Amino acid sequence: MKALPNLKRIGLILLLVAGLAASAWYCYVQLPHDPYRNLKEEGGHALKGEKAARTYHWAGKRPSPRELDAALKELDEELQKNPYNTLALSTKVHLGLDYAPEVTAAECDRVLQQSPKNYFALVHGARAYLEMTNLNRAAYYAAKAVQVQDCPEARDLLGDVLYGQRNTNGALKQYQQALAMKPGDELAQGRLKELKGK
Repeated sequence: MKALPNLKRIGLILLLVAGLAASAWYCYVQLPHDPYRNLKEEGGHALKGEKAARTYHWAGKRPSPRELDAALKELDEELQKNPYNTLALSTKVHLGLDYAPEVTAAECDRVLQQSPKNYFALVHGARAYLEMTNLNRAAYYAAKAVQVQDCPEARDLLGDVLYGQRNTNGALKQYQQALAMKPGDELAQGRLKELKGK
């Protein structure tokens, strides 16, 4: 007779565990989530690029092709273990932007497939495509970055892309909007001075 209360307890515990598992499954599968929500830029790209280069002892010098390949292979191995490893992904994106923009473009495209409004991927993807002179793709990403997070950085970037497309008026407008948001924006000030001097 004592076995019956123990069976009830075991049954209740199993029911509780099944309920928790079903709830976790529902939250993960059914509710919208962004696996790259922690992929953010803190500080400017130049700072992040230098930090990434220092990780591989390249600060102040350009890596050899062998050194760059080894670093990217190491980061790929980390990303194979965990595709959402934001440190490895951020490092790879920054190294790529400085030394191999096609790598950055591919990584940002991959992130944007799962997280289409990821500001980090939009901005860095636009920079990479701008560097590769794929101006249409750069314009698409930069404009989308402005939609996602309208800020001076995104406006400056869109201005750079428009300038690359020889749309001087559009570029001027973006730099002016960046300055309206942040009056001390040195990048926008410098670009406006350069454009007005021409």
